[in-house]
Amino acid sequence: MEKKSKGSKSLRGMLLKMMGPSGSQTFLSFFLRPAKNQSFTFPVNNKSIKEVIIILPCEELEVIYQLHNVIALSILFKNSSINVFCEQSVSTFIKMIPGLNVIEFDNKERLSISSSFRSKIKEVRGQADLCILLNRSPDPAFLYLAEASGAPVRAGYQGAGRHPFINIHAIPDKTNTYIRDRNYMMAKIFGAKPVEIRWSIAKKTLDELQQLFTELKFTADDNLIGIDALFLIRKFGLEWTSSLLEGIKELKKGTTYLYVQSDPAKSELEWMSQQTLPVINSLPSSRTAALVSRSKVIITGNTILYALAGTVNSSAVGFFSTEEIETYCPQSSTLKGITFQDCNSAEEALRLVSSFL
Repeated sequence: MEKKSKGSKSLRGMLLKMMGPSGSQTFLSFFLRPAKNQSFTFPVNNKSIKEVIIILPCEELEVIYQLHNVIALSILFKNSSINVFCEQSVSTFIKMIPGLNVIEFDNKERLSISSSFRSKIKEVRGQADLCILLNRSPDPAFLYLAEASGAPVRAGYQGAGRHPFINIHAIPDKTNTYIRDRNYMMAKIFGAKPVEIRWSIAKKTLDELQQLFTELKFTADDNLIGIDALFLIRKFGLEWTSSLLEGIKELKKGTTYLYVQSDPAKSELEWMSQQTLPVINSLPSSRTAALVSRSKVIITGNTILYALAGTVNSSAVGFFSTEEIETYCPQSSTLKGITFQDCNSAEEALRLVSSFL
């Protein structure tokens, strides 16, 4: 029976993929028996909303750029019950926001629309007044989740699914290219106001970070400069990264550490051992957020570290492609973006970075 179940899940997932977005939406709208449509008025009366479902993307970076949306919506609907569907690997970020009921799922189960995944939907089906899909390019399984919620109002971004899956679309302001602000259009159509991130970091997490700082001999007065070592090495090479690092140390603007998000190759490991700098290996999400907020500046690229810095209002310098910079870097007082073509030499990169240290 187990083999049959796994086989049917795999077959269903392959079938949806082969059909493509348009065909799979048509297939799901009939085969999976979407809920009966209910009439609604828009703008919605927020006071009449008793239960809300928010569906998040699976990618960690995308989730971070949606946090302002989630927090603004949770404040707007503070008198409502809010269920947040998210992939289990990114749930830590959402659990740091007070007052939310987090429903975790496994992405493989979601893609195949397995019985386990459908059972999670049944727990809230027909109870929600509003379902909000925070995925700009949802696949069929995400669309099914939105429709299967049974909510009369099912909101998504422009181009992110047709009726009956989505019946309200948020249209972004084309003059605003920064991804966080473009995402925020969803909260804005319901009347939410801009908010700052309010995270509840557990005392245990703070104690663990403090213990790490003690081991690394960091003091409370240290201005910490975090270097995303592997990003720089893999983008610019060992020699370039060494030159930039030496230049930063010579500026004596703070205490420099290397942050390593993934497993380094042998050559990268050897290079790091020669730097005589503290190395912080990949931390759990909550501790990473706390580390970024404690650092004076983070030097990285289009990564989770840069996104977290923008989220907690810390400073970061990021290296981006020309195509990325408008979307991911607002060029604010705390976030600086440098294009790859502007830093062919480490000396030029140091000149641009130093003005932000």
